[in-house]
Parts: sequence; C-alpha cells; structure tokens
Amino acid sequence: MHCGADLSGYKVEVSPKIDVSPKIEVRTNAEKIGCDICGERKAIVTCKECGRTVCNFHFEGEVKMCTLCAISHFEGIVRECEKWTGKYPSNDAKERIKWYRKEKELHEKKYREFMESYRKFGSNWWLEFANNSRKSISLCNTAIENEKKIEKLKRKLPPELR
Repeated sequence: MHCGADLSGYKVEVSPKIDVSPKIEVRTNAEKIGCDICGERKAIVTCKECGRTVCNFHFEGEVKMCTLCAISHFEGIVRECEKWTGKYPSNDAKERIKWYRKEKELHEKKYREFMESYRKFGSNWWLEFANNSRKSISLCNTAIENEKKIEKLKRKLPPELR
C-alpha cells in the first residue's frame, strides 16, 4: 500500500484514520480482522486466488497472491517440469535442486555431443535430439529457480504451516 506496488484490482481495507508519527502504523477498519496466515492487523489485502486476507508481508507482489497460493503456484510449475525431466522422489528441496543440477549437466553434455554429431554428419535428427536436450536444460533451470522461490516463501510462514 505504501511502497508503490500496483494493487489495482485488489480489495484493500484501511481505516480512514491513520496515525502519522515517527513509527507509522496502519489500522484496518475492523479491529478483529487480521492476516489469515500470521494474525497481524496491518494493511490487509485479499488474495484473488483463495480469498484469504493477508498482511503485506504475506502478499507476494511478483505473482499478486498470498504466500500459500504463491507456493502452490510455483509447485505447479515444478510439477510441469517434472513431466519432462522426471520426478525426484524427495521432499527435501536441497536434494531436489542437486538432482536437477545433475540432470542439467547431463543434458548439457548430451547437447554438446548431439551438436557435434550434427556438424559431423549433417543429419537433422541429431539437431532434433540437441533441441530436446536444450529443452530439458531449460526445464531444469526453471525447476531449480522455482524450488528456490518455494523454499524462500516457506521460510516466511509460521512453523505450523511449513
């Protein structure tokens, strides 16, 4: 609300009375309304995805939704990547990221080999193999990036919601 982020299209509830002091405090128009994630009673925003009311800390501007919906959003992207690259059967994000990095290295090596074969033999099917490897590299990068985002978002949640 006060940082300049575009909140058009979101319902923002703020009381008409705002105390201005060295320590600025924003109050909601209903004292009992708080963030559905942490209970904070500051600048409440309604998530368009799930309807939760959340504080600014739990509103993710990049995707314009609450932290819980953002985690689900990024997990969905990772699941899409898994359809092509294969699923690593661990719940530990660090282990999954290591696995995706190894997969990426493997596909980078295959890509170089396929491109070398294409240059040597000129057959287009080597180029098609190389393009598939390049797609796998891109998907591994996407999965790694989104796994990191998920872990960062989970650290914002109270322990009982992680």
